[in-house]
Amino acid sequence: MLPFGLSYRPQLNTNPMSFALSLNPSRCAKFWHQDQRNDNDSTPLPRVQVANNSKANPAMSKKARKRLKNSISWLCYLSTSRRVQVGKQKFIPKFQISFLTLSLPSIQQHTHAELKRECLNHFLVIARRKWRVENYVWKLELQKNGNAHFHLTLDRAVPWQEIRRQWNGCLSKLGYISAYQDRFKTMSFSDYTRLRHRSGEFDKRKIRKSFDYGVYTDWQDPNTTDVKSVKDVRNLASYLSKYLSKPPTDEHSNKAQIESAKGLTGRLWYCSQSLSSLGNCLVPFSLHCQNFLRELNSLTGVFRISGDYWQCWFYKLGSLPLHLRTFLRESLLSHAYNAGYPFPAAFPSA
Repeated sequence: MLPFGLSYRPQLNTNPMSFALSLNPSRCAKFWHQDQRNDNDSTPLPRVQVANNSKANPAMSKKARKRLKNSISWLCYLSTSRRVQVGKQKFIPKFQISFLTLSLPSIQQHTHAELKRECLNHFLVIARRKWRVENYVWKLELQKNGNAHFHLTLDRAVPWQEIRRQWNGCLSKLGYISAYQDRFKTMSFSDYTRLRHRSGEFDKRKIRKSFDYGVYTDWQDPNTTDVKSVKDVRNLASYLSKYLSKPPTDEHSNKAQIESAKGLTGRLWYCSQSLSSLGNCLVPFSLHCQNFLRELNSLTGVFRISGDYWQCWFYKLGSLPLHLRTFLRESLLSHAYNAGYPFPAAFPSA
């Protein structure tokens, strides 16, 4: 068996028609590749773009789901588990990915396109400027009441208080905070309790705490955000990809969601330029690649499909043997560095 070390550098094949290997953190593909280069040609290998992010089909096509999953896979792979500080004295010992949910505090009064343009885009501008968020993926979903909300996955830890303050500031410009205040400022505690019961909350202490906080802030700081540090989920990229690639509506959707989905236009999801520029890592086929694929074929838990001129292997990166992960790591990290990817911290581990 050939070793798969970091010192390996593939040599170009001058055959005008040869195999190539396309890699990303969740799968690899072997296919016939037209190569018109020669040994003196130093032009970088072409990339197969996986995150073109053209205007989305509201039905979330198979191609759109694939691009979304690939973007999530890159984001998770290139964000190493690390200790980060959030706040003055709080630390997260094994942080990797943040998962944010941004919602509305009152009935939606604007189109989905207006919310994306006036609120979400403004929030992302703030995140880039204030928290140096450069790598992210967002996805629009519909709540049971038909309101749009946004899931945002990023590789930085941000204090939840700051996130809520900035998101509420974005919502305030469209009148959602004042609408929330008008609804609750004259509400008694008993009425508030009945409202929370209808929403499924029965813990009296939580209800009292929420009510007292609302009175204290004059009902101008609604809980419109949910922030989770995703650090303990095994096969993180697979979990997030499955969760985020759900269609806006399905057979379980209610009438409000179905009606709201009729107004969906433009993108249902998007990723940062840093992720969309990665695409796939394309390398010429070599003896190292041949041995790599031979070992993949011998492993359980690796799914393979094939066509007349191509073969594709799907794997969970963390379950591969170390020397296979090392081979992938060299190609994937070199590709990310060459693309100018802004790593959030040190090398991702194999």
